[in-house]
Amino acid sequence: MAGTRDNLSHNRILIAVAAAAAATGNIVGVILDTQEFDSHLFGLLSSLSDEAGAVVLTIEEDDDIGFGTSNIAASQDVLVGDLTTNTQGSVNSVTVPAGAEATAKIGYVGNKRFIRLIVTKNGTSSAIAAALVSAHAYITPVP
Repeated sequence: MAGTRDNLSHNRILIAVAAAAAATGNIVGVILDTQEFDSHLFGLLSSLSDEAGAVVLTIEEDDDIGFGTSNIAASQDVLVGDLTTNTQGSVNSVTVPAGAEATAKIGYVGNKRFIRLIVTKNGTSSAIAAALVSAHAYITPVP
């Protein structure tokens, strides 16, 4: 069990999207620095209240913190799926279907310095939030 504990100390957890009240449209997440880590995983928590609505997650990437030339991350740099499946290289976004409560994940293994999560809400939700877990640190343990 010590190995698992030690591995967890090599990760960093940050808020990617602060809890947002009911709304529609895009929610632009916090700009996050990927420096010192090789992989990044966004986890989404959503309570969808509109049966017709869904949430689409995409990752924008850029080498500039100002995101002047931001692009949607290429499909080969994105890992998508729910919490039980995972695919790579076929799509660059994940759709969370409408329902009472939903969780989803979308990962990033690209080489851009800065990333942010874009949450597109097609319906309304009572709450939505996301966190980023960065792993495979260059220097360990992570302070």
